[in-house]
Amino acid sequence: AQRLFIPRLPAMNNDGARPFMPYSNCSTADMLHPRYRELCSLILSPLVFHRKMWEWIFVMHHLFEARVIARGNRGICFGVGSESLPALFAGHGATITATDAPPEVIESSVWTESGQHAASRDSLRNQQLCPNDQFDDLVTFRYCDINAIDVELSDFDFAWSSCCFEHLGSIEAGMQFVINCVEKCLKPG
Repeated sequence: AQRLFIPRLPAMNNDGARPFMPYSNCSTADMLHPRYRELCSLILSPLVFHRKMWEWIFVMHHLFEARVIARGNRGICFGVGSESLPALFAGHGATITATDAPPEVIESSVWTESGQHAASRDSLRNQQLCPNDQFDDLVTFRYCDINAIDVELSDFDFAWSSCCFEHLGSIEAGMQFVINCVEKCLKPG
């Protein structure tokens, strides 16, 4: 008989007095903050102590704090996978372009087997976060090799990507992606 140890969840003892997500590294202190639970609930998720969830919450927190998730603003997501953020942001009125790797890039990888790759806009749909008609008006999907971002992907008010660096091939490729995203995709200023 195999035994599996399941740890108890730590007490949510952070009263919110500490700053929330002041740094860009995954931290248990952030996951114990009341705002973390609040943002998990915005995407209809239970409280999850996982790096990937932390990254989504980090993106949500900082974009909401910057007040860019708003009607009339445009955002782009690179490597969208199975994220619910495009539906959430469209539900708040933002126009979203969601991208994921082209099929030829993922054929030799485990992305499709792990459910971490989006193949269409419909795979991002979530009626509880954004009504279908609004989603259809505000969310588009396209393939994009983030090592070679298309020039027409420009003039966005905000951009995000989570859990993609490990797929780029090197730290240098990750750094170049960030530079390209900022310089090519975002509006000046």
